[in-house]
Amino acid sequence: MPAGEHVGERDVDLVQRVGARDELVQEHAPLRQPGEVLGPLLPQVREETGIPSSTLVVAVGSHDTASAVEGVPMQPERSAYVSLGTWGLVGVELEKPVLTEDSRVANLTNELGVDGRIRYLRNVMGLWLLQEVAARLACRGPLRRRVRAACGRRLAAGRRFVTRRRRPPPAAAR
Repeated sequence: MPAGEHVGERDVDLVQRVGARDELVQEHAPLRQPGEVLGPLLPQVREETGIPSSTLVVAVGSHDTASAVEGVPMQPERSAYVSLGTWGLVGVELEKPVLTEDSRVANLTNELGVDGRIRYLRNVMGLWLLQEVAARLACRGPLRRRVRAACGRRLAAGRRFVTRRRRPPPAAAR
């Protein structure tokens, strides 16, 4: 059976190929659907946090991006998304996975989203490289202020990193 043929089901063949026992995987890592109520908070968590006993634990999207995409006010059939953080994801939501050879060769991925939808996406360069360069430059003397000014405040404020050069005023305004 090709991988991904049955969305939302455990790939028993894959579990066996990695040498795990399926009954142990099922017992200790059951598949959950986003939105599934898992139960009340544990008593020790309620005591430690003060959260009311009526609070329920609910399964979220399969990945932080699945939850982020669910929170975007879009019409899935007419929209695409870009999620940018340590890495970037660019994609669309579909009803069914795309399992073609062309899709595989193009490095496109099918990930289970919320409500059974498929996030058909591609991983792209995110901010990890920029964050690493900024962190390393920040440790080197005179560049520290410039890196903090260019990266730190902009990224912390959620503003774009690339700034536009200011154009000189028209000659008549000088």
